[in-house]
Amino acid sequence: AALSYPNKVMLIFYVPQNFSIEAFPHDKAEVYTCKYILRSKPLPELLLALLNNSIKDVVSEKSFASCIENQIELPKGWERKPRITRLSLHILDLVSLKPELTLDELRVEIGKKLGKEYLTSRLKKHIKNASKFIFGYRIASIKTQYIADMKLVIVVGNIKDSARFCLSAIRHPLILGCSWSKDSHIAILNVSYPATEMGVFKSNLYWFVDQFGGYVIDEFDYIFSPEHFAAVNVPYGEWSPWARSWVNSGNPLDVTINRLRECGCVEV
Repeated sequence: AALSYPNKVMLIFYVPQNFSIEAFPHDKAEVYTCKYILRSKPLPELLLALLNNSIKDVVSEKSFASCIENQIELPKGWERKPRITRLSLHILDLVSLKPELTLDELRVEIGKKLGKEYLTSRLKKHIKNASKFIFGYRIASIKTQYIADMKLVIVVGNIKDSARFCLSAIRHPLILGCSWSKDSHIAILNVSYPATEMGVFKSNLYWFVDQFGGYVIDEFDYIFSPEHFAAVNVPYGEWSPWARSWVNSGNPLDVTINRLRECGCVEV
């Protein structure tokens, strides 16, 4: 077997409201912009099947059909602008790098970072506020079973109803997140590869996409481990509480690509 360097790098930016990354085009980058992101909220029976290692039941066409039939409903007021606080940003700062943190572990880590203890009740209020920054974001109170390091990002085009597509997709336990915009027919799926039944899973995932009139524009496989994946924390220092806005740090694409070159990455 022969190993080769990847011929592309995937960059994911979470940018402030009213900030358009498309205003900074790069001649070697395909830019997809989504306003909303939904995190996984799987159907209980499918999650239970996954935890019991019943992979065939999880990857079946029936499992995807069940997700379409039981799409999640958006809560009232979900589009309201959240009140940004320093503590909320510190919370996002920690969990962006350690998404496996439970509520109690997060309380301990926040205490170490800020040099003071926080009651769980107070922390929950700020977690709820932080969850409004990215709809569907949440912190688990218990740890879930490890699945796999192999991940897949799929860009889907021609979706008839991108919101309904994502609201159905996140009901599947192997779909970690789904992004969309109201004025776009594009959606982006973040998927965890099953260790077995990979071919069946992918075939039925494509069937699911087809039910919404969509087609796959691009795919990106990656390994969720320190050697192949990197994350930067939430830039809470860029938030100005007096102006109640984010500081514009310049062209994020060029800044990031230059950083990759400085680190010795191959030309992108």
